[in-house]
Amino acid sequence: MTLREALRDRVLVVAPAGRDAPLTREVLAQSGIAVSICANLDALCTALIEGAASVLITDEALVEWDTRRLVDWIAAQEAWSDLPFIILTGKGTPTEGRHDVTFLRTAANITLLERPLGTGALVSTVKAALRARRRQYEVRDMLQALAQSEQRYRKLADELEDLVAARTKSLAQANDRLVAEIAERERAEDALRQAQKLESIGQLTSGVAHDFNNLLTAVMGNIELAQQRTSEEATRNLLRGATRAAERGARLTAQLLAFSRKQRLTPKSVDLNALVSNISDMLFRTMGTSIRVETVLEAGAWPALVDPTQMELVLVNLALNGRDAMAEGGRLVLSTTNVRAADRPAELAPGDYVMLAVADTGTGMSEAVRARAFEPFFTTKEVGKGSGLGLSMVHGVATQSGGGVTLDSRVGRGTTVRVYLPRAQAAPGGLAPLEPVLTRRAADAAILVVDDDPAVREVAVWTLQNLGFRTYEAPDGPSALHFLEHSSAVDLLLADVAMPGMNGIEMVERARRLHPAIRVVFVTGNAAVYQGELLGGDIMLQKPYAASRLAEAVTTALGYGPSPLRSLRQG
Repeated sequence: MTLREALRDRVLVVAPAGRDAPLTREVLAQSGIAVSICANLDALCTALIEGAASVLITDEALVEWDTRRLVDWIAAQEAWSDLPFIILTGKGTPTEGRHDVTFLRTAANITLLERPLGTGALVSTVKAALRARRRQYEVRDMLQALAQSEQRYRKLADELEDLVAARTKSLAQANDRLVAEIAERERAEDALRQAQKLESIGQLTSGVAHDFNNLLTAVMGNIELAQQRTSEEATRNLLRGATRAAERGARLTAQLLAFSRKQRLTPKSVDLNALVSNISDMLFRTMGTSIRVETVLEAGAWPALVDPTQMELVLVNLALNGRDAMAEGGRLVLSTTNVRAADRPAELAPGDYVMLAVADTGTGMSEAVRARAFEPFFTTKEVGKGSGLGLSMVHGVATQSGGGVTLDSRVGRGTTVRVYLPRAQAAPGGLAPLEPVLTRRAADAAILVVDDDPAVREVAVWTLQNLGFRTYEAPDGPSALHFLEHSSAVDLLLADVAMPGMNGIEMVERARRLHPAIRVVFVTGNAAVYQGELLGGDIMLQKPYAASRLAEAVTTALGYGPSPLRSLRQG
């Protein structure tokens, strides 16, 4: 309890005769009531200013001293205050008839107790006075709270007029912002719907491409084996035509995987200026005389972190789209620009980017066509003139690389596609060429082919046997592990990644517990799904593959040539 609280809860006693004051304090103290004794009425008035819950006065005090100051204090109390007074009287006291005492008894909140009285009656009366005073304190607190609220409301009322004027202006501005935000939200919702639609289509196309790659592996492998078994030129020409068709199918699946962001990319630091210059030389020769090809390359352009092979396909796709949009000729501009973090489009993650733009002066796109431009298989070209995968492939490569694509187009004004690629920190470099040269006899090595697709497994076995390897085969992971438990003659596993029950990665982990030194070449139609799970040092061969790529992967894994261990793709 604070000093202020102690003062306001005490009882002030004025009893000048004998031991009345100390005895009263002792009786009240036994009941836990704080008491302060005042020597006279002046001292009482001073103590009242400091605070009190009740006053106990004997008649003798009112006889001996002037009560006017006390009467003035009682009259000056605040509206909430009606301090309880307890006056101890006796029969025939000399205060009877005195005007000031009569006023005191009529103006004050007085309880008269006639002496002699018991201690119980005294304590009970004092406690009642204290309860009454506490209720007065509660009223005071409420009045103070109401006064503060009134002050706040008065202040608010004073400010209301200015606030209304300011608010009216603010509402007008907010209305303008709301109109703009609604338009922006509609654009964002359209973008979200487009992204969800592309994601759904991407998941579907990824699954289709994965299964199609398995089929193409068997088709291309059997065609290659058939070419090796015939010397008739007419038959070989037919097989070459079938090979070209299968290769077109392989490119189609690569575009599907790129769109769905399931293609396994090999990003490296690439000089986009050099890449554009190399591509533009080819475009000068292939675009025709009616189309002028120009390059606007930023001096000191940053290197971009991207797969160079996929980036070449991006440029070619965009250039061919521009050419097709300019049937009567026009201008195709390839440009590069550094885009700092503060200037990047809002949909891109924070960071620096290198922007590659391809702009044409062709027919342009309507709003409806532009909204669907990145959908796979959507095309406005005639049947047989395009697959509708060009822009979807561009979108997939850019997004999977950590960047993005924007498209600006107007009917009759041409189209500009801007591809944003993350800035690379390392200087541009190149990969060492593969040199899969056999330096020892293939018969020294035994290979276990594990694939759940019989046609793919058969092609792989025949190809490896033609290369001179000893081969074994298993249709699934458990069968392969059972074979390895009873044989130590296997040097290399050619393992399909996606198999039912136990996938290739799980199978290889268990196989290495049996044979820690065994070499591995993983084969998959969708490398990106498993690239985070690959074991260190192993090779990933992307389906579909030609016999030469299979031989290259196997000989590299076995250490028959100086080639580095890295992912191999159908090139």
